Amino acid sequence: MKQTISILKNKDGNAIVIAMMVLVLLTIIGTSATRNTTVELQIVSNDIVHREQVYRAESAAMEGSQWLQNAPVATLEDLDPTVFISQDDINLTDLNLNGTEDWNNWAQSAADPEGGATVFTGYKIVDETGPVDLGAATNLHTYTVYGLFDRRTGKHRGHVLIAIGYKKRF
Repeated sequence: MKQTISILKNKDGNAIVIAMMVLVLLTIIGTSATRNTTVELQIVSNDIVHREQVYRAESAAMEGSQWLQNAPVATLEDLDPTVFISQDDINLTDLNLNGTEDWNNWAQSAADPEGGATVFTGYKIVDETGPVDLGAATNLHTYTVYGLFDRRTGKHRGHVLIAIGYKKRF
């Protein structure tokens, strides 16, 4: 009696092939999950940096508002051009947002993280309306307070400008 061994009927090694296919499938899933996690971490990192920049600009604007609140009337009546500009003259040059690093017309904020040449956090106050006579003894002044965070170099570059309104009677 002669036995014929058919290669097609031999099932030895099927478990190894199935195990290798499962291993390849799990490797592909693991690699894609790792890439997805890396991208998500980069998104979160960028979000944290952006929020910090917005908060610093807002802090500078609030500091400018506090300066207005605490300023004596004599100071507000005699506006200093290094701190104030008029609404008629406001443009990108006056706000120093035209790409130069000349921040001389901005008041530097205490929120400035480094205070160096590459990072600037400051505020600028704009007298929008001047005095509006609402009676003999009171005048209402409307101001716009700009808060700026500007980092032009480095890994976490950013430029954030926030404007808030402020009214004061004196």
